[in-house]
Amino acid sequence: MLGPSWQAIAEAQAVVGDGYRARDNLIGEGQQKGCHGAMNSAELKNLTVWKRWNENVAGDAPPAPGIYVFRLADGKTIQRLKGNSDILYIGSSKKLRERFKGHLKVIDVERNIAYRLQRVRQEIGGLQVAWELYDRVDKATVAERLFLTKYEKDHIEFPPLNRSEPGKRSRMIEEWLKLPLGKMPDLLATLEKIRSGALEIHRTG
Repeated sequence: MLGPSWQAIAEAQAVVGDGYRARDNLIGEGQQKGCHGAMNSAELKNLTVWKRWNENVAGDAPPAPGIYVFRLADGKTIQRLKGNSDILYIGSSKKLRERFKGHLKVIDVERNIAYRLQRVRQEIGGLQVAWELYDRVDKATVAERLFLTKYEKDHIEFPPLNRSEPGKRSRMIEEWLKLPLGKMPDLLATLEKIRSGALEIHRTG
C-alpha cells in the first residue's frame, strides 16, 4: 500500500525553511495583498473548473489519483470560528471517479458524506466540486493534508464536513500546527514543490 512517510514532514520543513516565503500560484491576489486568515476556494488556482454537484459529475471525473474540494455554490460562505469560507470538504482518492460515485450513495444510518452532501443541497443550496490530478496517490494524500492543515490554521477548525480525521492524517496535521507561527512552513509553497517534483514523497511498504 502506498502512503507518505514521516520523513516527508521533515523534508517539507527543510525545503521551505523558516517563515512564509514566496507565494505559489495557489495563493489568490487578495491574500498576497494582506487578507490573511480566511482560506476559501478563491485561493485554489490549480483546480479544474468548478462543476455543479449532481449525478453527472462522477462520469466527468477521471479514474485517477487526485484531491477534490466541495464548496457552496452561488458565492455563499459560512462563518467559521475565525473568518468565513465557502469550502465544505477537502478529500483525496486514488480514483476520483469511484470516490464521487460513493459520494452519491446516501446511507442514512451511517450518515456518510453522501448523506451530508445531500442535506446541504436540500437545506442550504447548491454545491460545486473541483479537483486536481496527481501522478501518484501518495502525492494526492500529502496535498490533501496540506490543504487541511492550512484550513485549520486559518479557521481554527476543519471544514464542516471533514468532521474528524483518521490517526496518521491527524498526527501529520498536528505536527505542522505545533510549529511556531514564525517557523511554520509555507504549506502551499510545499504543495507546489510536491506538484513540480522538487520535493520527493517517499513510498512506504
